[in-house]
Formats: sequence, structure tokens, C-alpha cells
Amino acid sequence: MSDFIIDMRRSSFRCSNNAGSLINYFGDTKVEVIEEKLFTLYIGRVDSWDIWGPYKSSDGLVSVALAGRIALNEKEWENARKMPGEGGLACKAIYRLYRDGGLKALEELNGSFAVILYDQNVGNLYLINDRCGLYPCYRIQTKDRGFVVGSHPDSLARINGNTEKWDLISLTEFLVTGKVSYPNTYYEDVKALDYGSIHTYDVRSEIPRYEGGRKYFNFEFYIEHGASEWDLAKELAIAFRKAIDRRTMPMFGRTGISLSGGLDSRALLCAANDKKNICTFCFYDEENSEYRIAREIADASGVEFIPVKRSFEHYGDNAQMGVRISGAMGDFGSNHYLGFRDVFRSLGIDNIIAGFYCDYLFKSLVLNKKRNKLLRTEKFASFRYDNYMPFFWFDTEYSSAVKIRQDALFPDELKKDESDRGRLEIEKRRLFPLYTEPDNMETLIPQRVMGWFLPIVDNDIIEAYLMIPPAFKLNTSMYSKAVSLLCGERISKITNINTGAKVNAGRTSVMVHELLKSVRTKINRRKHSIATDESWPNWYFYIRNSKTIKNLWLCEKDITEELFIRLIGYNPYEKTIMEHSNEANLKLFLRLLTVKMWLMQRT
Repeated sequence: MSDFIIDMRRSSFRCSNNAGSLINYFGDTKVEVIEEKLFTLYIGRVDSWDIWGPYKSSDGLVSVALAGRIALNEKEWENARKMPGEGGLACKAIYRLYRDGGLKALEELNGSFAVILYDQNVGNLYLINDRCGLYPCYRIQTKDRGFVVGSHPDSLARINGNTEKWDLISLTEFLVTGKVSYPNTYYEDVKALDYGSIHTYDVRSEIPRYEGGRKYFNFEFYIEHGASEWDLAKELAIAFRKAIDRRTMPMFGRTGISLSGGLDSRALLCAANDKKNICTFCFYDEENSEYRIAREIADASGVEFIPVKRSFEHYGDNAQMGVRISGAMGDFGSNHYLGFRDVFRSLGIDNIIAGFYCDYLFKSLVLNKKRNKLLRTEKFASFRYDNYMPFFWFDTEYSSAVKIRQDALFPDELKKDESDRGRLEIEKRRLFPLYTEPDNMETLIPQRVMGWFLPIVDNDIIEAYLMIPPAFKLNTSMYSKAVSLLCGERISKITNINTGAKVNAGRTSVMVHELLKSVRTKINRRKHSIATDESWPNWYFYIRNSKTIKNLWLCEKDITEELFIRLIGYNPYEKTIMEHSNEANLKLFLRLLTVKMWLMQRT
């Protein structure tokens, strides 16, 4: 979709128009430069400027620009069409809200976005970012030059000439945990702005002054203890329908829903009231169980099914560009979409929807739990740092500093709190802002360079999320009921690839099918093939047999060898790729190689 840079430094230091190249990744990206007396704004987009482009009020005193996308209902779009003057409909709608209700009205904006609003009447520049922190916003400040704000930390560091002022604790944190905790980045002086906030800059003097950020949304849980799972499932199903309707309007062009054999994508597809403008696509290595289930769901829904086959070197070939676009604070194993960017364009798919983060919000993915191996049932466990994503602790000063960060994020009192609110508070701190989650390449990359419209951050879905007791998330219990309500009997009977049973099946059926699935998964990992029974490849096989990965790992290793020894306490190049690609170490290898590619791009 988009990136942005706001340069609020003294005019003598301010960027030339060439700064736009830092947010221009492909030839079809359009970068617009908006020059004001005391700041310069760069907006780069790959989608429709008629919908998403900037707008200036008819009196010329209020300017609105949008990075990311907001979600509106049909009436709000119609009202925007009535606004005078040229400019994008979304920014017209934002201006109308501001004109009629002030900043307070903008607190109800919906989607993944950063709104930049300049009001000359009061001399303030406002930046409003989304409540879930899916769209990242960063700031760099120099003592006597002013601020630069933008959506990509590497761009800000390059603009300010600080590309090697690295935060070694954050680099180690990524290797240990798979993510970099808010508000940190790989640069000491580039920090994230708080999400769900309205940030105010006074731009009436030569050096703008940051007036602060006002939090307009907090994740305040109001658990509905008196509600049944079916009650909350109905609320969530209604929210899904609203979220999909807002994101599949014909005005957005042809919509492609990423379809798998699990629950999430079929829920999105079935939530759409009007499917005339919708197609589905499925990534695959070979026509396996997941592929066949996805096709069956598409056929039963009466929509086109488009198979999208990965090449053997899909991930390796797109790794370096993915690192550049994402900023490398998630490993490249989640860079699923970038290699198909031209495919989507050739298919005329302007609007891509995926079911990401349902696992996090509704299926207890980041809660500490344990599973009965025989009965396949989940129950809560005591706090531990790693959850679904492995941690790798090292005997170095930087690893110790990461532990201090983790203890600050999860103090002892919270670790011991096993109440519903305590568990949800831990979940919140692990999840938000969403741009920091470990698999973020699967979202940050399409969010920057494709027509991406993720439903999970819809305001109605988040409101439903805040009501759900953590116990209802175990065993996907409540969520599977919501999916069955959305999908109806016919599509609910189609196998859920994650359990091998139908949607919302009884525990006995799930137990039997999951045990069989577990055996098949272990067998498939030993297969001499990149393909599995599910969506994603056999990484153990791929890493060991990819020439591209081998070349990326071994080339120019002198750039990172000494640094890695400092961060993790040993030289990872002394291990073979075979040693790195076993089940215990695979994730660490992906993180090391991701950091290596990022460092290569800095030199």
C-alpha cells in the first residue's frame, strides 16, 4: 500500500526530492512530495490515488494524507464523494470527520493506517496511527535540527546519516526472541511512536516542537463472564461480516482472498455478503491436502480458485528484497507474498485479504499452555518467556540485557498473575503493537507494496476480542463455533487441515484426527521433498538443499562474523547448514541469516 516520511528539520537540513527513493521499491510506486514551509511530506503508494491519495480543504488551510488504509461503510464513502475539490476519497472522509467533530472524531478511524493532518488554523501537524499498531510509525530526533517521522526505520536512519549507530541489544533481542520489542529498532536513535495515539507537532517555528502523544485507545478488557461461547461466537461472526463488507467493496477492484484449508480464510470468504468481485488463491509446492481442501472450499462457495505455485527457491530468491522492504525485524521465512507480486498484478487483483492473527487473538497462540499428548487438549501453564516462538539465550552481555528488557515487560507480579486479566495482559504485551510480532514479514511487506487490507484489525473485531475470556480460546473452542456460524453446514463439513476433522467437531473426533495428523507430520518432515501436507514448505529440507540459501549464508561472512561472536558468544559459521537446519536450531538460523542480509545492505 504505502510508506511515508515527514521531514521537520531545519530547511537547510531538509531532504531533497531524492528522499522519495527510500520508499520507492518498484517502478509502479508513485511518490508524491508535499512541500510546506516548515516540513516536507513524502507519500509513496502502489494503489489507487483516487481512493487513497492526499486532499486539501477548499480554503487551503487543512491538508490530509494517508499511509495505509482506513475502512469505511458505504454511507461514509458516499459522503466523501460529495466533498468539493480534487483528492483521494479516504482523505476527504477523514477531513469531513475532522471538520465536523475535531480530533475526537478521528479516534473512531478503522483499519491499519497513519493519518497525517496539517491544520494551518492552529499551526499543528497531527499524526494519528491505528489502535492495534499494525502500521508502524517511527521518529528520529536531532538536537538542533528537528524531527523526521516515517514508517520505516532504515529510511529515517539513512536520512539522518546514522546508518551504523546500531542498537546491539535489539539485534540480539531479535536473535533471542524472533522480534524487537516496542519502541526499539536496530538503531539507537530511531524509536517507535506509541500506537493508538494522536501525536501533535507544533510547526509554527523553524524547529517544530513535539507536543506529545495522546493515547486514544487502550486494550481495556471487559470480559463477558456471563456469556456463553455461543453468545460470543455470534458477536464475533457479526464483527467478521462487517469487517469483510468494509474491505470487499467493488470500488477497491478485484479482491483476492488467500485461501488455505484452515479456519481463518474460510471464515473471511464466507463472511462476504457479495462474492461477485471475489476470487481466491492458494500458495502451494505440490497439490497436497491443503490445496485440495482450499479448492473444495472455493468450489462450495462458488468463487474462482487460483493455484499459485512456489518455485523451489521462492524464499531464497525474495529474501534480500524482503529484508529491505520489511526492515528485517521478522525472519524471512514469513516472506510469503513478495515473490507473487507480479502474479497478482497480472491477475488484476488489486485488493488482497488474509486471515492473519486469528491464531493470536482467538486461539491462545501466545498464551502459556500445555497439551495432553494423548487427548490433544490444552490447558494453561505457568509463565515462561517462550510460547509458540522459541527463545535462544546466549552467554553474552547483550543476551543478559535482553533478559532485563523481558523482565521489564513482564515483571514478577505479572508472571505470577494467573487470573483472566493477568493472562490477557501477558497476551496483549506479546501481541501489540502488531508490527512487532515475529512473523511480521507476511504483513509488513504486502502492506508496503501491494493492495493489502487486513480484516483482523477492524474495530468491531477488536471490540469482540476484548470480551473473550482466555479459557474460551483454548482448543480453539469459541472461535470454531464462530467459524461454523459464518460458514454454515456445507462448508463446515469440509475438513479443517489443522485438526483433520470438520469445523467445530467434538473432542473425540478432534483427538483421533489430530493424533493421525501428528504422525503424518513427523513422517513428512523426513521426506526428501520440499512439500508438506499444509501451506508452508518443509523448511528442514529446503534449508539443506537450497543453493541460494547456502550462497547467502556463506558469502561475505566477514561482514558479520565478528559481530555475531559478540552478540551470541560463538561463531555460527563454524556449524554446517545441516547442523543449523535441525528442529532445535532452524529458527535461530533463519534469524541469523535475516540479520546478516540486513547488515550486508548497511555496508
